[in-house]
Amino acid sequence: MASFRPLPRFVSLVVAVATASAAFAVPALAGDGDEVRLLVTFAAPVDAATAGEGLPVADDFSPANVNGPSAAPVDDSKVQVLEFDTTADAAAAERLLARRDDVVAVEPDTLIYTATTATTATSSAVTHSGPASTVVAGFDTSAGSWGVRNTGQVVASKPGRAKVDVGATEAWPYATGKGVVVAVIDTGVDVSHPLLRDQLWRNPRAATPRTDPVTGRTYVNDVHGWNFAANNNRLYSTPDSDGHGTHVAGIIAGAADASSGFTGVAPDARLMVLKFLEGDSGRVSDAVAAIRYARDNGAHVINASWTSPVASTALQMALYESGLPVVTAAGNTARTLEQLPVYPVAWRLPNVVGVAAIDNAGAIASYSARSRELVDVVAPGSHILSTVPGGRLDRMSGTSQAAPHVTGALALALQHHRGRNAVEVVEAVRASVRPLPGMRDTRSGGLVRAPLVLDRLGTTVPACRQISPQRFTDVSAASVHGPAVGCLVSLGITQGRTDGTYGAVDGLTRGQVATMVARALERAGRLPAAPTVGRFSDVAPTGYVHRDAIEALAAVGIVRGRTETRFAPHAITTRAEFAAIVTRTNEYLAGGPYRIYGPKFSDTVGHADEGLLRAASGLRVVTGMTDGRFAPDAPVRRDQAASMLGRLLDRLVQEGLLEPAV
Repeated sequence: MASFRPLPRFVSLVVAVATASAAFAVPALAGDGDEVRLLVTFAAPVDAATAGEGLPVADDFSPANVNGPSAAPVDDSKVQVLEFDTTADAAAAERLLARRDDVVAVEPDTLIYTATTATTATSSAVTHSGPASTVVAGFDTSAGSWGVRNTGQVVASKPGRAKVDVGATEAWPYATGKGVVVAVIDTGVDVSHPLLRDQLWRNPRAATPRTDPVTGRTYVNDVHGWNFAANNNRLYSTPDSDGHGTHVAGIIAGAADASSGFTGVAPDARLMVLKFLEGDSGRVSDAVAAIRYARDNGAHVINASWTSPVASTALQMALYESGLPVVTAAGNTARTLEQLPVYPVAWRLPNVVGVAAIDNAGAIASYSARSRELVDVVAPGSHILSTVPGGRLDRMSGTSQAAPHVTGALALALQHHRGRNAVEVVEAVRASVRPLPGMRDTRSGGLVRAPLVLDRLGTTVPACRQISPQRFTDVSAASVHGPAVGCLVSLGITQGRTDGTYGAVDGLTRGQVATMVARALERAGRLPAAPTVGRFSDVAPTGYVHRDAIEALAAVGIVRGRTETRFAPHAITTRAEFAAIVTRTNEYLAGGPYRIYGPKFSDTVGHADEGLLRAASGLRVVTGMTDGRFAPDAPVRRDQAASMLGRLLDRLVQEGLLEPAV
């Protein structure tokens, strides 16, 4: 994992509270009854005994209790939670800790808040008494789970944009989340909900008492998770207190309901319910305990649909120490994070991905926080149908709803890649986006797509699910380019020669490239019309087979002439020209710029199309040479071009811009 840098100063009780946003109520010292907790972050991992040495900690938080007979072995951590009987004891401890050279920060137990803006009226929800549902008059279920499958359906009176979704249905032939455990660190969840009760994680160690040496909590009978707010195994209390977590859980892994069109993104994943929020808020100490529980009990990913106005060093360190990928909400401030920072998203931790919300037409939601540097990606968040308490379905909006769409997409990918490093997984998510217009205030400029995450981690979702048998004498069955050639031929994008060869090692002319790309656009239903009057003097107005393709693509900026009036259609395409065409094709279909770049190459620095070349490398369509160069002026062979164009088609399918060939 990449290096971690905590807040660059000692944080005391007074400083931590003073830096909280005025928009939130932040208690100086929060506790149940008269107890008060401090969160202490050390420069190096320590055990509970060292952390509490010489301090007036509460009796039930003493090291003797932490390391009792039923406890797990001592587990060092840089974060320690200390509990005191009174505010005076906590203040005295804070003064003592401030003198210790090994202490980085001492903080009060401040509050964290949910990131959901609103919900529809309870009376208009779909009610479930079993596997089927009954639609209450006035509730429109025709739009179903648009974040999972967007066909352009109308949601809240707004027409959608087809394929502006997380691509779950395209990913399901390859992964459904089986074997993946998702920690829903949130409010409680209605575990009796018909669409959730079979989706719950079951703890194989539930019968054995286990004690966390950092937080001092003992867990037993924690069959599906734990209630950290009440410190018991009761995961559901009331609709008001636990509606948020129930809705989030359904988005991630709810079972399908045919009558309403609802389904979770990863229906075979399992939900570990870790309640620390009660209604709209919860304590940082409980969040820290929940994060540790997720790590220690086999979760593969954490969903954190909440924000805090306080930059808690302890929470920051707990998330980092978890070693798990964490998906978090950007917040519903309707402002940039530079204007009003909230956490965890504003920390930019290497294992945390921050998610803003979009509507069904692909526009960023008015309520969503945003930031070019701190918000990584966007996902569906407005008017999202999901489970709510009482066996019902209802719609909610917020970045709380956007984050679990990304978590679900990640759960799909982790089915086959659970052993991957958390930082690698998060980087894969950040790079697995479909560009969208109007996303200037996000880092990636795009929408997370589950097939892209699968592909980035090593499970290809191909453009051609079945490839025509090889029939060219110069492309052997063992050739690395064979599958791509077969795919392009089966799609009608290219063809062989009359002598039974493909012309594998021949150069590909600029006119031929234009025609191949035009055929791909035609398959996507996006081929522009060729202008009657062309712009290039060396492209014959009639009788030249590639004329219409060249002029049509030039009209929308996908191909360009060698000069203002000459295209050079018979010239062999260079690697730089092909890479630029690849990037412009992707951006034309997506309607937005591509901002995930590959590495810099020494021989493309200062090149006129350097950004496009790096973007093509980021797309993983055109790669560099084995010696680290790009070789921009090298010619492209027909078989090499087939592989590159095949990878572009794969990418377009994964982005939802092209239908796969069955």
